[in-house]
Amino acid sequence: MKKVFLLMAVALVSLTASAQFYAGGSLGFWNDDDADETAFFIAPEVGYNLNEKWSVGLELGYFNEDAVGVATFAASPYARYTYFNQDRLSLFVDGGFGFSYKDQDNDETGFNIGLQPGVAVSLTEKFSLVAKFGFLGYNDKYLNAKDGFGLNLTNNISFGFYVNF
Repeated sequence: MKKVFLLMAVALVSLTASAQFYAGGSLGFWNDDDADETAFFIAPEVGYNLNEKWSVGLELGYFNEDAVGVATFAASPYARYTYFNQDRLSLFVDGGFGFSYKDQDNDETGFNIGLQPGVAVSLTEKFSLVAKFGFLGYNDKYLNAKDGFGLNLTNNISFGFYVNF
């Protein structure tokens, strides 16, 4: 029994020693002076690098549109595949799904499922800048996206950062 416990302890220590957690996210703010409207979003993100190619993570989001008085909450778990990694540059694609809830009169919910490409630039061993752009998949009342299936390369752009632990 002691050998089994020792083996489990060694396995756990080796997994946590090579653990590569990351945390970060993105945020945005827009103020339209002519219409006196403000919108902002904050989207923190956490993840775990399983190996050099695969990661899993979760992005949470809060979006507020002052003009229409709507607050939206979102949760988007994903699996990330890094298909190119050279020096400080990495190219990846996130595959996942998201759920959203709009705090409106009718409490609207939505979801999406699809792929989103991205790029990461490592500034240091611990700090990276990240950009995600485009979406290929299906949306149903998810955030401000149009409903249906398709490819959108222009409206789904975000910039953020990661801190690696």
